[in-house]
Amino acid sequence: MAVFQTIERLFGSVLGVAYFKEGEKEYEFAIDKLSKIMEKSRERIWAVSGEFKNKKIAGDEFAKTIRSKIIEAKNGNRSFDIRLLFSKSIEENTVDVEERKKEAIMKIWSENKEVAEIFIDEELNPNMKYFKIYWANKRPEYHFHLSDDNLFLETKHKPSRGREVLIIKNDKKFADKYKKLFVDMTKMKEIVECLDPKELLTLKPK
Repeated sequence: MAVFQTIERLFGSVLGVAYFKEGEKEYEFAIDKLSKIMEKSRERIWAVSGEFKNKKIAGDEFAKTIRSKIIEAKNGNRSFDIRLLFSKSIEENTVDVEERKKEAIMKIWSENKEVAEIFIDEELNPNMKYFKIYWANKRPEYHFHLSDDNLFLETKHKPSRGREVLIIKNDKKFADKYKKLFVDMTKMKEIVECLDPKELLTLKPK
């Protein structure tokens, strides 16, 4: 708490920092802010999360946003980069990595169906040109969202537990730091894997 509050106090007026203390209402208000930030994005939406379950940033509302961003990019003949990295909680007794991945993909279909449909749409997202999903077989400790140069940062927390949030707007230095962190995480080959749309399509419920 002290770190986030100190950043807000020292840099709030300069960086456009907003601090949201731990609490359900505070978190949902922060999520509303993030949804609006993503709607205005022009270059990228990158996210690292654990469960990827909040409906506003993982359900049909989020799917509507990223679909529109991809269509805008295609119509304007420009790039847009969507990358999601998350784990999904799997039973601890599931040791085999392939089985864990299969369970995670089934959870994606049950919890993020609208997002999954965009990911596997070859016409909309050919060869994952606009949208990549990374699965981590260990839950990421730190969760954040990058929307262009806007950073949404959560304090370390356990699944379904409260967390504080810091939003830093339009700061390239902070954004570049977390962009590098995201890329470094995707290079952890024994932990993180880029999913193939064909894998999701194969496991799509009938």
